[in-house]
Amino acid sequence: MMRRVLCLGVILLATGPTWAEDELPEGITARAWAIADARTGELLWGLNEDTPAKAASTTKMMCAWVVLRLAEADPNVWDQTVTYSKFAASTAGSSSRLRERESINVAECLYGLLLPSGNDAGNALAEHFNDGLRPPGGDMPKTTRSNIVAEMNCWAERLEMTRTVYRSPYGDGGTAEEFTTTPRDLLACFSTWRSKPATVSRRFEMVRRASAKLLLPVSESPAGVESPRAMGSKRGSIAKVSVIQGTPSESNFSN
Repeated sequence: MMRRVLCLGVILLATGPTWAEDELPEGITARAWAIADARTGELLWGLNEDTPAKAASTTKMMCAWVVLRLAEADPNVWDQTVTYSKFAASTAGSSSRLRERESINVAECLYGLLLPSGNDAGNALAEHFNDGLRPPGGDMPKTTRSNIVAEMNCWAERLEMTRTVYRSPYGDGGTAEEFTTTPRDLLACFSTWRSKPATVSRRFEMVRRASAKLLLPVSESPAGVESPRAMGSKRGSIAKVSVIQGTPSESNFSN
């Protein structure tokens, strides 16, 4: 059965206690997870929180973050025209459903990336910004989409996501044995969406809030999902955030 990753939150800055697998509560089947205090970033509990796994659609958050920062540096970016290539329009998986040669602006394409979790929007944005970004170094393959992936990895390094390697603007890429990130690193990635640049535009904030589609409360979520979701919970006076990896999609919410 295909394994999927469910991201339930945002932020992790410290270390904390780890559970042993034989101590888990009944019904917990996830192979790796981390839960943190949303306010302080303190790790409350975890299991294999530094073990690399697949990231699936949570990768889109870092892709969107790169584009948002480009738009904040140059507000004209918002209105640039993104035209879907044959390659982008034919991207498999969840889709924003645009066809080859159809065009939208960057802001609309970001909505297509975040709201329907459009894999095609990820490739379209990657192709659009490719020439304006620094290419990857070393032996990383050079494609019409590789430069935004290189920038995503630069941000991962800045955020000290030490076990993360992005290979795609919207998912995992690579082979089945090449993992993308860890629960701890995913929480560090989502911490970027809790913070703002010193000056933030209205459009930046609107797109940032569109990421709330990946931040659904459990009570509003379907029983089983096709792509990762990010969620938060609040019990008592402590708001908690968490990441769960390595669980079948039908048991995401029970976990």
